[in-house]
Amino acid sequence: MIATLAACGGSSDSGTGGGDTGASSENPQTVLNQAFSADAAIKSADIDLSLDFAAKGSSEANFSASLTGPVEGGGGDVPKFDLTAKADGSGSGQNFNFEGGATSTGDAFYVSYGGNSYELDAATASYIKQAFQASSKQQTGQTGSLQAFKNVLTNLKNEGTTDVEGTETVEVSGDVDVKKLVDAIRPLAEQAQSLGTVAPGTSIPSPAELDQVTQLIKSATFDVYAGADDHVLRKLTATIDLDDPASSDTATIEFDLTLDKVNESLDVSAPDNAKPLSDLVGPGGLSGILGGAGLSGGSAGGSGGTAAAPTQEQLQCLQTAKTAADLSNCIGQ
Repeated sequence: MIATLAACGGSSDSGTGGGDTGASSENPQTVLNQAFSADAAIKSADIDLSLDFAAKGSSEANFSASLTGPVEGGGGDVPKFDLTAKADGSGSGQNFNFEGGATSTGDAFYVSYGGNSYELDAATASYIKQAFQASSKQQTGQTGSLQAFKNVLTNLKNEGTTDVEGTETVEVSGDVDVKKLVDAIRPLAEQAQSLGTVAPGTSIPSPAELDQVTQLIKSATFDVYAGADDHVLRKLTATIDLDDPASSDTATIEFDLTLDKVNESLDVSAPDNAKPLSDLVGPGGLSGILGGAGLSGGSAGGSGGTAAAPTQEQLQCLQTAKTAADLSNCIGQ
């Protein structure tokens, strides 16, 4: 890609842009077509993503999450990024908070937690790079997903020009056609169901559960901000209001994605004084998980095993896997 996010995108300044470029009179559908086209591809950006959720009624809960930092990718190479993730919330009498991060230099990978940085071993990094390169060959690219999103937007309105991180943008507001959105998600959910359970206690929503979404969503609005000169997406906000017809429960979800330094060269470097990941997860952690999946290599110096790079046969198998059994067979090769 998941709470007043529109208000939480704090790093963006909003205000009327200077100058009359004619952008404020552009057809809003034309603005979206240009922003979500291949010509306006985003290859790098400093992202500021936030998500807030607030529920009221029989049970109250609040959740906020953010993801910030530079991302540079494209061209089939492993992306470079230096991201910080934060999350906190409360509900059912419990509170929680988390702060961590992940860094990729394209050749090496790191995670941060508790004020320390940890580097993945070379074999595991090799597995991640090869798996990414194999999966990227199957992706249809950025325009496919953006085109699908554009097709569920309605009641478009050109709100004029607005400054986003020093760039003049055209703001287009409107509504999300929930039924179209659910119809767009349905084939993906049905295909994902063939993979079985995602994790213990969780599963892909059934078609019937997706139908209930249209009844729960009271309203869904959005604002898209595209560069007045280059038509590249600079900001996207959305607000979804939920209302359970069977009770008095309500909820609000707000999302804000702000992009700065779009398509500029970004500096991503390895963190200083990174420790081995085994210092964080221990011998029974990541190595144990990978070993249980049949990916554990030989041990070094008597320590816990390290993950072996995938074989060519495994990579070819993963590219054609369609079910959970197929994935299991690939990993076991």
